[in-house]
Amino acid sequence: MFRTVNTRRERWWRDVETLVTPSDLASWLRQARVLEQTATATAAQLRGARRLREAINAGIQATTDPTPVPAPALGEINRWLARISA
Repeated sequence: MFRTVNTRRERWWRDVETLVTPSDLASWLRQARVLEQTATATAAQLRGARRLREAINAGIQATTDPTPVPAPALGEINRWLARISA
């Protein structure tokens, strides 16, 4: 079964990163139907995707604690939202 959100698994134990290469990111985005089947990804896009994932994780963690969402995480999410709404 394809996981659309959890690309860093078992954080509490083995900390398994599934987005290891730009090709991994491109494959994940193609499977999620975010990119065309022939699209590729760059190392910079991989770094950005990981930053966004970690920011979303921090936001989710904050809501379950409950604590305020950390400012850096909120800033990262807002930067992505600004890019897609432009």
